[in-house]
Order: sequence, then structure tokens, then C-alpha cells
Amino acid sequence: MFDKQKQKLVALKPILNAVGSQDLWGLAKFLYERLQSPDSYVVFIGETSSGKSSIINGILKQPLLPTSAVPTTGAITEIAFDKNVKSVRYEVLYKTGAKTQIDSRKEFVNLACKPNKKMARLRVSLTDSGGQYVGLRLFDTPGYNSIVEEHEEVLKDFLPNADIVVYTVGYKIGIQDEDYLFLRYLRELIRPEVPVILVINRCPDKVGESDVKVKEIIRYASDILGYNPRINIIRQAKVVDETIPVIPDAADLWNQVNAQLNSEDRIESLDNAFDLYIDELFEKCDKELKMRLATSKMSHDAYQAILKEQQNTASQLLKAIPELIEPTFNRIYNRLPHLFDEVSEKVADRVSQKLITSSKFTKDETVNFVNNFFLPEELREYTRDVIQDYISVELTDLNSQVDDYINQELIKFNNKVAIQIETAVGKAGEAIFKKYAGKTATNALGRYFVQFGGQGGAGAGVANAASHLLKKAGDLVGKRFSRETHNALKHYLARFGATSMKAVGVAVAVIFELAFVIWDVNTWKNKAKKEVNKALVEWKKETQQQVFTDLMKLEEDNKQLIREIAQETLHSFDQEQTVDFEIASQNSALADEWRQQFK
Repeated sequence: MFDKQKQKLVALKPILNAVGSQDLWGLAKFLYERLQSPDSYVVFIGETSSGKSSIINGILKQPLLPTSAVPTTGAITEIAFDKNVKSVRYEVLYKTGAKTQIDSRKEFVNLACKPNKKMARLRVSLTDSGGQYVGLRLFDTPGYNSIVEEHEEVLKDFLPNADIVVYTVGYKIGIQDEDYLFLRYLRELIRPEVPVILVINRCPDKVGESDVKVKEIIRYASDILGYNPRINIIRQAKVVDETIPVIPDAADLWNQVNAQLNSEDRIESLDNAFDLYIDELFEKCDKELKMRLATSKMSHDAYQAILKEQQNTASQLLKAIPELIEPTFNRIYNRLPHLFDEVSEKVADRVSQKLITSSKFTKDETVNFVNNFFLPEELREYTRDVIQDYISVELTDLNSQVDDYINQELIKFNNKVAIQIETAVGKAGEAIFKKYAGKTATNALGRYFVQFGGQGGAGAGVANAASHLLKKAGDLVGKRFSRETHNALKHYLARFGATSMKAVGVAVAVIFELAFVIWDVNTWKNKAKKEVNKALVEWKKETQQQVFTDLMKLEEDNKQLIREIAQETLHSFDQEQTVDFEIASQNSALADEWRQQFK
């Protein structure tokens, strides 16, 4: 697998040696490691005690994770496979990014059941002598209530990077109220192309998809997700010895997961992703060598004049922060509280009307309908149409303004420097500069390495690389900002939707008590309306706070992107003027040969 990409990367070695950059060598080594072992993320989620840990034990065919009749998983636990691990290794990964090794399984089990607040998650590293799990990472998660209270931020990072999501539902229990809310939460976060496998767990023997209960579970899940998920049925494991943990037969599920991970479409997307990242690494090297060639023929005065233009342009680019980015975000911050009020009022009116017109339903039926269907969907629709659309329009417009601004500044920079280079070294030097100067788009690889490459990061492998790469390697001035801002905006809006769904869970908890309170038949609807209003107050408070926090982070991300573009422009042409022309020519020729062979 990935033989062509490995060949391309190995052929880059003499070019990387010529450049002599430790940073680029680090990127090359990272890419090669990922080519050798591309990681795949399979995330198991579902309500408490639905059997997620037992199913993972079934896939591994060993009682690795603690299980019992009562809820045991209190922390997110990652199972990673490493050919260099000789025996089972337990680790704690902290929210600070630090990690420590756990000395005993007993301590691991204790932390899995009762995590401390400093933990991000646990990791178990296993050897993979047979090679069937190479690059596979399984994530066991707590039930719904634990997720939204203690692990929401971690899940918000992991779910968008998942390759497969396995959602477990117990056969006897079926789809519960918490499942309605969490499946909506899930729908907001995962990428559209990510398959969801609905596992119906602990089924009696001979029960299949034609079973009435199974059909009901599938129908409910499909209605909530908006599409038909893949289905897997796992039988109730038979207890042979009370002292031995029960391990269900999950071979069919593993085959289903394995088929998805090795599908032609997924392999093709990874092929394209690796190709583009390697091409971008080459472009970084080629730019460096071509700039050295031009510098070797340039006078000191001409070189200093170019450095001055770089400094001027970098300063101009940074003005986009106070003149464009900050005013837009301040306008959003001021507008948002009014929009939240508007959404709350509209939803309250809609729910009141539904209560008035629901005479054919009993009190309990109406409350159940409002809690599980009507209120969540109305909030989802109005937050999307009123708040999310407003933010999207504002930031898309900002993106266009900044994109135009950056283009204009870099075009002016390119034109001024091209004239100076033509004067100093002739048309050949000008052509080199026009090709590479201001090439701010060539930073996707570095961003991928930083954001998704760190061990323990939310996207440590390349399994999700295709969804993060630039559409076209080598796009130059102004293009990177558009796409990366757009991707950041999509991620922000997904988090917004998930935050709102989580807050719906808080809101309906306020009115759940309605179903258990005996009210006079003539007054319960009016009291229900008051309770709905209380629920919407809770929803607004919960959502608004998190939305502002995420929005401020998005603002800082935008500012940082401008700083990076300015910094990269500042160093577009900063080679020392001690480069030997002959050596520079030979090294540049190496890059030309690579281009002819592979591009």
C-alpha cells in the first residue's frame, strides 16, 4: 500500500539533504511513518451500560477493558496497536498534553471507572504480532451523561476526526431519550462521509433485522440521523463461569469495520492526500533551492531592497487584524445576545401552539413528544436559520474581504520584487520569483503535522488527512486563507450545533418532571408552557456561554493565520548571500529532475 508515495518520498532524500532544513526533514520522516502505518480511528459511543467495552473486548478477543452489570467506563480509553510494544502498556494522557505510565492493571481499572478531572483519557498500547490491527485505534467512551458533563470537549475533537463511529444500543432497552439527544449531537459533529454502524447488542439467538424490536430501533435511529446507518447484530454472550468475564462474539462487526477501513474509496482518498502532501513538501524544497540560485547572482544592494519590501508587505498584511477581523467579530459579539433572545421567543411560541393543538394526545404523550422531538428539532432549526446563518454570512464576507486584501498586498509585493530581480539577475530570476514568491499556500503540510501529527492528538494519523488537505497543492496567493478559514468556520458551526444539542439535554431535563406530576387536566398545559420557558432559559444560558468561548477561539485562529501569512512573506526571500552559484545550480537541477519524474 502507498508504494508510489513511498518511492516519491525516498527520491526526495538528496533534495532534502541539499536544502539542509531540520524542519523539512522532520516533516519527511513524519510522512514516511504515516505511510508505513496510517492510523484509523474507530469511536464507540452509546448510552451507559449498552455494552461498548464488552464489544471492544470481543473484537480483541480478550477481557482488556473492565466490564460489569453497572456502568464502569468513566474515562475515554484509547486502545492503540504498536509493533514496538512487547507487553501491554497503560498510560494516562492529561489535559495539559503530558502523559504518565501506569504501573499496574489495577490502577488502570480504577482510573477507567473513576477518572480524575486532570485526565483527558487513558491509553492502552498493545503489540500486534499478527499485523491485523496495524494503525488501528479504538476509542471506548463513557455513556451519554458522562460525555456531556466531563468529556464533551474531547469528544468534540475526536468525533470530527473519526473514520468510523460505532453506536451501540441494547436490544432489550432500545432507543431511549438519551439516545435521541446524543444521536442528534453526533449528527452535528461527524463528517458526512463517515459511516455510522448501529450495533444492536445482546440480542437473543436467531434474532435478525426482520425482528420487530430490531426494526423499531433501526427506524428510530434512521429518523434521528437522517439516513440509514449500517447495522450489526451482536448476540447475548452465554455465561459459562461467573468468575470469567463474558466476551461477546464481535467477529462480524470487526469484519464490517475492516471492510470500511480498507474500502477502495477510502484508500483512494488517502492516496490523493499523501500525494498532495509529498508534492507540497517538494515545492517547499524547490522554492528554497530556486531562491538560493537567484540569490547567488544578486548584488548586495538589490538583496537588501528585496528584504525591505518583505518587511513592508508583512506590516501591511498584519493591518488586516485591526481593520477587518476585530471589527467583524466585535459586531458578532454584540449581535448574538439579541439573536438568542429571538430564537428563544420563537421556539417558545411554537411549543405553546403545539401544546394548545395537542388535544388528541394525553399529557404524558405530549410531554414525551415535546421533549424528544419537537423542542430539539425546533431549536435546531431556529438556531441554524437565525444564529448560525448570521455567523456564516458575517464570516464568509470577512473571508472575502481578507482574501482580497491579502491578494492585493502580495500582488503589489510580487510586482515590485520581480522588477528588482529582473534588473539584478535577468528574466530567468524574475520567472523564478513569480513562481515562488508569496507562496503562502504551501503551509498545509506544516499545519497537518502540528495539528494532526502529535502522538495523542485528536487526529494523530492520516486516516482523516483527506478531509483536511488543501484541494490543490501549489495554489498560491490568497487561496490558503479562503479554504482554511472556511474549514475552520465549518468546524465552528458543527461545534455550535453540538453545543446546542447538549444544551437541549439540559433543557429537557428541566421539564422531564412534567410526566410524573399529577396536575388537574385543565391546568397542566399552562404549567407545561411555563416549564418550557424555564427550559429555554437554561438552553440559552448554556449555549450562549459556550458559543462565545468557541467564537473567541475562532477569532484568535483567524488572527494567527494572518500572522503566519505575514511571517511567511517576511521570509520569502531571506537567503544568505554566500551561496555558490555552481552548487546552487546543481541542487536546483536535482529538484527539476524530481519534478520531471513524479509530477
